[in-house]
Amino acid sequence: MTPTIFLVILCLGVASAAIVPEAQLDAELQEQKVTYEETGRLVGHMGTVQRDLKENSACY
Repeated sequence: MTPTIFLVILCLGVASAAIVPEAQLDAELQEQKVTYEETGRLVGHMGTVQRDLKENSACY
């Protein structure tokens, strides 16, 4: 195999491999955004619950 053919095959392999992870990274980013939003809402809700418990316990 000549070095030119080897180089062409190598470049095509690298180029095709680079396309897949980018799409995969986009999907993972979207998944993390959804997870973070859900976690953020939960943390915000827990803060509200804790504040309400403190306020209510001070009344008793």
